[in-house]
Amino acid sequence: MAKKGNSSKAKEIVAYSISGFFWVAGLVLCILGFYAFNGTEKLANNPIFQAEKQLASFLGMSGTLDFRIVGSIICLIAMCFLLGFIYHFASKADKVSSRKARQLARLKELIEQDEKEKQNIENSETQPAQTL
Repeated sequence: MAKKGNSSKAKEIVAYSISGFFWVAGLVLCILGFYAFNGTEKLANNPIFQAEKQLASFLGMSGTLDFRIVGSIICLIAMCFLLGFIYHFASKADKVSSRKARQLARLKELIEQDEKEKQNIENSETQPAQTL
């Protein structure tokens, strides 16, 4: 049972890490996109702007592929996945805690019933039998 809990935590950490990695990669692309258009170099000599043009030609598009837009889209998608993972793991933890609470409540109820039965048995044994 302990291994299952550790496995769940490991899955949670991996999911958060992967979505965080893609979010940071999108942020880096956004920053590079801003630098490509606002850098001190001319656009003809700017290697980042040239990379945008080469990526667009590789994908069969005309013009340039703006890293600012691509990075923003990647950030938004990664954030949606991150929020989805948070919702999934939080609801999973909620289900586990409520199930444990129900189990404890049932256990307490059974213990109380058992104690009442013991008291009834003890009371019936200590009282003298009634004769008719």
